[in-house]
Amino acid sequence: MNTDSFRMIDAPGGRLAYREWRPAQPRATLLLLHGFSGDSLTFSALGPKLAVRGWRVMAPDMPAHGFSECEADTPDDLLPSLRWLLEQVPDGMLALAGHSLGGAMAAQLAVGSPRVASLTLLAPAGLGPEVDVALIRATAAIESGAQLRALLERVALTPPPVPLAQLDELAKLLGPRGRLKRLAEALVGGGTQSLNIVPDLARLTIPVRLLFGLDDGVIPWTQVRAAPPRVAIHLLPRAGHALHWDQPDLVVDLLTLPA
Repeated sequence: MNTDSFRMIDAPGGRLAYREWRPAQPRATLLLLHGFSGDSLTFSALGPKLAVRGWRVMAPDMPAHGFSECEADTPDDLLPSLRWLLEQVPDGMLALAGHSLGGAMAAQLAVGSPRVASLTLLAPAGLGPEVDVALIRATAAIESGAQLRALLERVALTPPPVPLAQLDELAKLLGPRGRLKRLAEALVGGGTQSLNIVPDLARLTIPVRLLFGLDDGVIPWTQVRAAPPRVAIHLLPRAGHALHWDQPDLVVDLLTLPA
């Protein structure tokens, strides 16, 4: 039997929220990081599918996101709480994966942790300068469910069918205290991506997979050309930036390939 749970724990900088999908007898652990303006529910389609295959999945609301109470004005501010959470995961080695901004954070965490056995990046930030800056800024300034729905339709070919009332509640989480506006300006304030994970990927000796949707309108899939030669590249048809929404079964297959 698989169980889903939501928890709040004390972490450096404040309380950190995370969601867990856990099979009765987990055979491995996957720490999964969402993208800018997302939260752990971003992976609500993946979590149960992975748990059925025997994976314990932990997905935090990154600092400045979702229900987490710790803040982050810059990408570097995201790392202490995430690094602390990684070290709290029991049972030795684990797999690490991240989407978009979460992918960039996952790459940096993997470099500094001997516990990470493999790394999977889903349309990660930090491979090149190009990004939809207007989308990032618009997401940080979201005020209503209707605005959020329009933005979801820009990141996925098949966004999840969330009722408008629920989108309104999600919109309330995105904009309080300007928390995402500050982070957005740190990420794209110069009109391009401020992150560069290429040196981090070059330092890794663990298995690394890079997944991109061929219909990604937020970060061009052609940025995979910057990846080091040892990185395995998977280009997914009929998938936008949120490729785990457009092709969840294929993404699960790739996440669970042997390292």
